[in-house]
Amino acid sequence: DADAGEEDSHRRALAAERQLHDALAASEERLRLALQSADIGIWESDPQTGKRTWDARSRAIFGFPRDLAITAQMILACVHPEDRDLVAETVRAYTDPAGEGRFQIEHRILTWDESELRFVYGQGQTMFVSEGGVRKAVRSVGTLQDITALKHGEQSLRRINQELEQFAYAAAHDLQEPLRCTALATQMLTDQYRAHLDSDADSLLKTALDGTLRMQAMVRGLLSFS
Repeated sequence: DADAGEEDSHRRALAAERQLHDALAASEERLRLALQSADIGIWESDPQTGKRTWDARSRAIFGFPRDLAITAQMILACVHPEDRDLVAETVRAYTDPAGEGRFQIEHRILTWDESELRFVYGQGQTMFVSEGGVRKAVRSVGTLQDITALKHGEQSLRRINQELEQFAYAAAHDLQEPLRCTALATQMLTDQYRAHLDSDADSLLKTALDGTLRMQAMVRGLLSFS
């Protein structure tokens, strides 16, 4: 009876282990499909050995061939010269045992195959273990996304906004002088000829002056806004 109970307990343990394994595999597959549909690459590295594993999307973003053994030097060589210090400092920080290991970074690269300029966004996490009271990094996992199209769109929108601001300022500024002249002429006409005009003419002049003053206020508001 004891042997039978032990065997039954062992079977239940194996079944639970298989169930956990299947659930983990299903979860990883869902994550893989989600990242694939979002066009996001995944990479992994061992800070101790320097070994790196990049999926097809990550390699495509950097222009690395599928069979190329990727090294830290190759990655840094692809980073835009003006962004290399930023990337090097980020790597140092997320592998620092004294830190939290989390990171996110946006920078430029020149692809390995064609030196094409791209903007990339990466984020991830480094795992640490303590051995003999010493904490060390053992695994870094991250995602990589090509945000070049987004950046170009932002630059285009920023340029259009600047052009609109310049146009609004120039247009509003150019309207100031004729409005000033119109307001002055209307006021002079009212002051000099009030005694010679009937009430209808006075009302029309007042309407013209009020409208001109309102337009001046609107132009000043447009200038402030632009």
